[in-house]
Amino acid sequence: MKKRPFTLVVQGGSMRGIYAAGVLDAFMEEGLEPSLAFGTSAGSLMLANFLSGDYLRAKKTVLLMASDRRFMSPVNLVRKGSFFDFDYLFDEVPSFLPYDKEKLLSAPIRFYAVATELESCTSTLFEKGESDFFTGLAASCSLPLLSVPVKARGKHYLDGGIVAPIALHEALRMKEGPLIVISTQARGYRKKARVDHPNPLFRKVFEQFPLIEDLVRHPEKVYNPLFDELDSMNDKGDLLAIYPSKDINIKATEREPEVLSEIYSLGHADAKREMRSILSFLSMTRTAKI
Repeated sequence: MKKRPFTLVVQGGSMRGIYAAGVLDAFMEEGLEPSLAFGTSAGSLMLANFLSGDYLRAKKTVLLMASDRRFMSPVNLVRKGSFFDFDYLFDEVPSFLPYDKEKLLSAPIRFYAVATELESCTSTLFEKGESDFFTGLAASCSLPLLSVPVKARGKHYLDGGIVAPIALHEALRMKEGPLIVISTQARGYRKKARVDHPNPLFRKVFEQFPLIEDLVRHPEKVYNPLFDELDSMNDKGDLLAIYPSKDINIKATEREPEVLSEIYSLGHADAKREMRSILSFLSMTRTAKI
């Protein structure tokens, strides 16, 4: 592995996270490993696979998640209060899709999963190695209209993407060396207010945590300024952002393996095409003051 310290941030996006899996596998082929990493939502899952050193496992995990109704099913809403069964993913899936958990935990890389604390409507970092890390990892991926809050540390949490679609500000506060951000949306994508109404099953969530409802209904309030900032910093050379080279238009619960495999291939191809620029960026000795 090339040991020059750098910071890596990975955006989520539910099944769109397979784009990041392609980018990260290209990083693995090149021997690139960060010293500090932040993942939001599915981005945290992709990083957990990447940092375990298992080539292609992130891709296999997404394809399994898409095809296995024990993980992703409306039945889980009744059984567990969440469309996604993370207990199944973390506890049972490794028995038939092996996962090097020990390598992840022992790797000398600081890794944080980003979740949204509902009481304060702020981002919270769950650090690799902490006793509640995997609970935080599940919380980071728990979509607000498809999951009930995850309890940890005496608080309640949902998807980190509500307040930190990319953990840009968190990374800037703590970063080591150059900063690379993997986006799972093409450059220029911006969100609009939701025109649909929240599922009645979760009205109680919004009643209990009123600060969160406005951001769930109006994701553009957080998302759009954050990505304006990302684009600007990328243009100035203060960080390097990797964007999909074409739009990725899939739903959060996409199941079609051919569609998902194409998105993985897009991420891998985009990273390979940009690898010279990535390596050049990482070799720069200057560190921008931000």
